[in-house]
Order: sequence, then structure tokens, then C-alpha cells
Amino acid sequence: MKKIILKLILLITFTIPIFSHQEVFVYSKNKFSINGNKNFSMYGKKYIVLDLNNGLGRFFAFNANGSLYLYGRITGGTPDTRDRTPEGIFSVIQKQKYHMSTLYPADDGNNNMNDMLKITNSGVALHKGSLNYYSHGCIHIDPKKSRQLFNWADYNTKVVITNDFFVDTLRK
Repeated sequence: MKKIILKLILLITFTIPIFSHQEVFVYSKNKFSINGNKNFSMYGKKYIVLDLNNGLGRFFAFNANGSLYLYGRITGGTPDTRDRTPEGIFSVIQKQKYHMSTLYPADDGNNNMNDMLKITNSGVALHKGSLNYYSHGCIHIDPKKSRQLFNWADYNTKVVITNDFFVDTLRK
């Protein structure tokens, strides 16, 4: 009986997607919607927007008064694969200055996820990383900007992840 339950758990674990598909629509620099149904305003809150642009994009960090604090380049997970970065509105749930991935540890034993801002219980995080390749689902922050973003962000800082070309909204 225990073997059957274990097999069922493994089957469910590896066949159900980790993230249900969500789309975040951008209405303005501080107004967003998930799947066009629920609207969110970041007015009066500190928040980060990740404009994935299908894996290669930019981040924008805004102070609670709406002013732009910091921006830079990012890479996300490989688009259209299991490693894609999930769209959604999240909160920073863990911060760790020096961190080693438990799923993808570095062969040389060095920390490979420094300046880590974790946003999901399944391990998706913003962290210092190479901008030359896609991640396994995390968001690689420009190494020149990752420490500054890490020090600025607080627990519960909102993180908006979208493919809806946020940068175009800023140009209007």
C-alpha cells in the first residue's frame, strides 16, 4: 500500500505543472491585471517589475512614491519550456546574500545564486547571474546591479513578472 501511495505521489508531482499559466497585463507603470480578471495597483508600494520579453528583458525597481530607483538587464527561464519563468504577481519571501542552488549546485562548490530574493515556495528567485544564457526558471539579475537591488528590496516587496512589454508603457 505504501508503494502504491508513493508511486501516486511521484506521478502527480512530475505530471502536474508547477505553475498554472498566468498572463500579467500592463495598464500603466503601477497598474496590472492577471489574466484580464483581477486588477492590482502598486500605488504607494515598493515594487519590482520584470519585463521578460520572452526570456531576455529588463527589471525596474520603483520606490513607494512611484519614482524609479533602479533598472537593469535580466534573463529568465527558457521560453515555452518547463524552465520558463512564471508570470504573476509575487512577494519577496526570503532574502539571502550568499546562496547555493539546491536543484542546480555549482560544480566548483561556489555559491551560484548570490543576492537571492526568493519569490515562490518552489524556489523561483531573482539573483545575481549571467546575462549570456537562460536560467532554469529563476531571474538572473545583471551582476553589476544585483547587490544594489538586494539591499533595496524588503521582505514582502511586490514582484510583477510579465511578458507584456512593460518598457513600452514607460515610453508613453
